[in-house]
Amino acid sequence: YINGSIAMIKLYEADREAIMNYISDEPEFNLFMIGDIENFGIDSEHVELFAHPSDSGFDSMLLRYRDSFVLYSKSDIYDSADVAAYLKNQNVQFINGKASVLERIVPYFPEMNVKRSYLSKLQNVENACALQSRYTVRALNSDDAEMIVGLFLLIDEFRDSYYGREKEQTENIKVNLETAGKGYGAFEGERLVGVASIAASNSMSAMVIGVATHPDYRKQGIASALVAALCTDCINGGKQFLCLFYDNPEAGSIYRKIGFREMGGYILMTPKR
Repeated sequence: YINGSIAMIKLYEADREAIMNYISDEPEFNLFMIGDIENFGIDSEHVELFAHPSDSGFDSMLLRYRDSFVLYSKSDIYDSADVAAYLKNQNVQFINGKASVLERIVPYFPEMNVKRSYLSKLQNVENACALQSRYTVRALNSDDAEMIVGLFLLIDEFRDSYYGREKEQTENIKVNLETAGKGYGAFEGERLVGVASIAASNSMSAMVIGVATHPDYRKQGIASALVAALCTDCINGGKQFLCLFYDNPEAGSIYRKIGFREMGGYILMTPKR
């Protein structure tokens, strides 16, 4: 509701079938929604869903996970003004979704950075990658969350999202690793030098996130080895596919060697600092 008029309606467990029918045609772009619904439910402390109604059902849909929102519409022509007005009344730190959908709300948020990337999908790992013997790889747990945030703060593409929000982001990582998330870390002794994780894990897929290598340890295949190992584990565990984002040609080349193929554009919006 906005100023007494219906802009967005809240959805509940009774709406689950209608929600899943609306988002199921593009499971890759709706991976976060599907994972959060399966892991947390439709109306919980961490997750809520809202929709903009239309004559045929839904015009668009928003999922809130903590202070992050995922926006989806089956059509690139939806009531972006109402959706933007609703979001402006919320405590928003992140807005993300399919590029063709989010492009319509970008003009309403000049105070936010817009990061464009490519969404890629893997169904089979085509190349496994070995690490040098000086490194050890182990599964990450919630006790590693603070160390993971410390690594992200050293890396340009993560720093803006983590600097000044260390406590909150540490908690986000803990929640992910304590629920359906999974991560692998590469260590030299006790030092974390690389990481790759999954989030939004659901019955058929998961999103590979937080792929990072310490600046002093790059060009040694650490990220490739971690992503390949993580994906192999997930596919062997029954996942039909995994997705990830990349925004530069070098990363795209690395991920294609592992088995990822581009699905289309994706946008992440964050506050300017």
